[in-house]
Amino acid sequence: TPQPAAQQSVQQAAPQFAAQPTSQDTQPATQTVPPAAQVSPRAHHRTKIPYIYGSYILNEPPSGDIEFTECRTERRDNINGEVCPEDIYENVSGEEEQLVVVKDIMSCWQAVIPSCKNPLYAFNVEIAADDYGKTPYVIQLIEASCEKITEVIQAEFNKKGSQLKTRIVVYCAYEKRSIVEGEISITYTDKYHDGELQVLLANHSIDDFLVRSAEGIDADIEMFMTNGSGWKLLRIEMIYIEFFKYERALGGSFIATPKGLANKKATINPDNRTTGDDFCLPYALGIHFLHFENNGVERLETHRVWCYGMDNTPQKVTLPKADGIENFERFKHYERMMYAPCVIKADFESNHKETDEKYGGSMRKIGEQRANSFSYTIYWIDTGEIWGPYIYRGPNATEEFVKRMDKEIKRINKIFDNPIPANKSNKEDLRKFNNAKECHLCKKSLGHDKVWDHCHITGKYRGAAHKDCNLKLQIKPWRTPIPVVIHNFRGYDSHLICESVSQSAFSHRISVIAETFERYKTMRVGQIKYIDSYQLKRCMGHPEKYKITMKYYTKEGVPMEKIGLLLRKGVYPYKYINSYERFKETSLPPIEEFYSYLKGGITQKNYEHAQKVWKEFGCKNLGEYHDLYLKTDLLLLADVWTAFCETFMKYYELDPSHYVSAASLTWDAMLKYTGVKSFLQIWRCMILQKKQNVVELQCLVDVIYKPIIQNAKTLTYADQKHGCHMLMLIIFMDGQ
Repeated sequence: TPQPAAQQSVQQAAPQFAAQPTSQDTQPATQTVPPAAQVSPRAHHRTKIPYIYGSYILNEPPSGDIEFTECRTERRDNINGEVCPEDIYENVSGEEEQLVVVKDIMSCWQAVIPSCKNPLYAFNVEIAADDYGKTPYVIQLIEASCEKITEVIQAEFNKKGSQLKTRIVVYCAYEKRSIVEGEISITYTDKYHDGELQVLLANHSIDDFLVRSAEGIDADIEMFMTNGSGWKLLRIEMIYIEFFKYERALGGSFIATPKGLANKKATINPDNRTTGDDFCLPYALGIHFLHFENNGVERLETHRVWCYGMDNTPQKVTLPKADGIENFERFKHYERMMYAPCVIKADFESNHKETDEKYGGSMRKIGEQRANSFSYTIYWIDTGEIWGPYIYRGPNATEEFVKRMDKEIKRINKIFDNPIPANKSNKEDLRKFNNAKECHLCKKSLGHDKVWDHCHITGKYRGAAHKDCNLKLQIKPWRTPIPVVIHNFRGYDSHLICESVSQSAFSHRISVIAETFERYKTMRVGQIKYIDSYQLKRCMGHPEKYKITMKYYTKEGVPMEKIGLLLRKGVYPYKYINSYERFKETSLPPIEEFYSYLKGGITQKNYEHAQKVWKEFGCKNLGEYHDLYLKTDLLLLADVWTAFCETFMKYYELDPSHYVSAASLTWDAMLKYTGVKSFLQIWRCMILQKKQNVVELQCLVDVIYKPIIQNAKTLTYADQKHGCHMLMLIIFMDGQ
């Protein structure tokens, strides 16, 4: 819905519009603004004659030839947080805008796209996503404006010489309609679509530049509308030609690799300064033949098919092959229906050393962190037994952590080597086993292969099962994965552990699932499987009872009123701790020292809470406060993770500790809960169709499901949440 300022603009626009004389470039003076009309979120055109396009009120653009004018290279942050050229936006909201200087742009030219009344630009009208691919606009726009664009580029050639780095940018207005509480809601947005940044060395390369720019921008517009779930292009508003600094590399003895490229570890740049310039040719030939096996035509043709993978991205997509036997996927991970035997929760804290140095491109390294401590605990969920928490604070923290994990693995495997035998003396368990007609795992009928399934950690009876299903639940010493749960392992803690993982006794058995060169979803080191609880953050909530934290501190003799102070996120001066000497300080640092780059400062209320914790627990120095914070933070993580696992086990009978991401967890939950058999995606078109179906079906949630939940006042929160999960699983299933 429009803001009050926008509504006021509608009321002012109507009489002004009616006062304009009827001409070829304006609507008839008798036309009035329809009540449902909304004001354009951006008024770009500098004329004062509004016109109505459907329900979208714009200022009438000129209908003559397109005209380019040079504009300023400064940009503004608009009210949506986007960055846009200074001379484009009129501040319709009345909010202040901040000037931002774009350093690399040397010059910029802009032009308003003429009205669709101009025959050359008659194509520039409202169009939906399905039709845009058949009649792309930017190619027609470039064709209509080709002469003017060429004149601008040639003028820049004459001004700056024969070396230009340029791109074309178009600015578009979009509309989306949706149903909210039974009424049609119209949403407007605007977006810049950047063409490919290209180098022009001569006039004869302009035509190729225009073609490549048009194709790239059209693809970007089509992708935005396709992935944007209902956006409709109203019109292309403006076109820009941006010129950037371009400096060609000159000949020389040695040119150091830019740090941004060097950090990617993807370039070879031999330093010939140690051997003299006489070996330039041998170096050049040596680099050529170094990877000679990759330069053949056959090699090129082999991998060319992967240059245009899913969504035209350069990636190798390996699809399953249909063997005619079982061309579908069903739930088969029955071992994940049981809790992991034990789960290790761990956390690190680090010393922060401030730096200020370039890190490639426009990035700067502002800090360097080295682990100064860690804490971990081992929780056996079947028995409720807790090992730890253990804390280490001192030098070589990551190396010590890796060695501690090796020792704990040996302790855990001693228990695995001595499983508890089944206890068949309980008459109630015997009765349940004899009366069981279906497997408690796969829910299929039992036959002659019926066996007694029991927990090897506690010896308790779990249910009757098929022999094959029961074998999948085996706990194998030195082979069964032991999950180590670390919050934000993927983005932070993995960097710390990787510094010393080579010190592990199992360093010969390391494997990772990587998102990027530096971000790992999970890492296996022997039996240890590091997983990131942050990836499941949206699924997790605050537990009603912090039973692990309460159990530990109660055992330590801490009164309940003091324990209550710890049942929340603690306050810690991350940036202030820059050396081990800080731990000797006998008081909390001032509130200003609790500032961090990521979270900013803290409130006075939080600072007073930190002071109260220090006083109530009798901390003698900052080191003791640090240990209390680290230990409590770890116990709270253990409580949150355990509560999440118990809740998911209750509804879906799956333990999240076996999974590395929310995607894999919800996929198995869908297969198990619905019992469907999903056909294998053996063709790319099947995957693309599934993605489109999922997007369309998820849109039904807002229209159909939310009003039902809002009106169902008799449902409890848990029922509503559970029902929402079920609906999403059904939608995901239908998307197959």
